[in-house]
Amino acid sequence: MKLIDLNGSWRVRAVSKKKWVPASVPGSIHTDLMAAGLIPDPFLRDHEADLQWIGRERWVYEREFDTPRCSPQADVVLRCDGLDTLATVMVNGEVVGHADNMHRGWRFDLRGRLREDVNTLTIRFDSPLDYLAQRQAAHA
Repeated sequence: MKLIDLNGSWRVRAVSKKKWVPASVPGSIHTDLMAAGLIPDPFLRDHEADLQWIGRERWVYEREFDTPRCSPQADVVLRCDGLDTLATVMVNGEVVGHADNMHRGWRFDLRGRLREDVNTLTIRFDSPLDYLAQRQAAHA
C-alpha cells in the first residue's frame, strides 16, 4: 500500500470570491486568513465579534497532487480526519463524498477517479450557521 500525505500547502478562498490565498492543512480558516494578513487575531480585544462573518461564508480548500502509476481498478482511498464540519469532497471536479461530523474520520473511494499525472483535491466547507437556519426553518 502506498500512502500519499496531503498535509501541507494548500490554497483557500471564499466561494463568493475569486482570489486564492495560501493555506496550511491541518489548520483552520482563521489561521489561514491571519497568515495572509486578511484578518486580525480573533482572540485579541473584540475582534471575535467583528469576524463573525467567517462562519457565515462558504470556503474552498484546494491542492494538486501527483499519483503513482497503478491499475485503474486499484483500490484507492482518500482518508480525511477533522473535516469541520459540513464538507463536500471533490477530486478532479467530481464529488466523491460528503462529511458532516468533524469528530470522526472519513474514507472516500477514489477507484477509477484519478488521473495518471496531476490530480486536484477540492474540499468545500458550507456554513454551519446557514445549515442550522435552514434546518430550523424546515422544522418550524
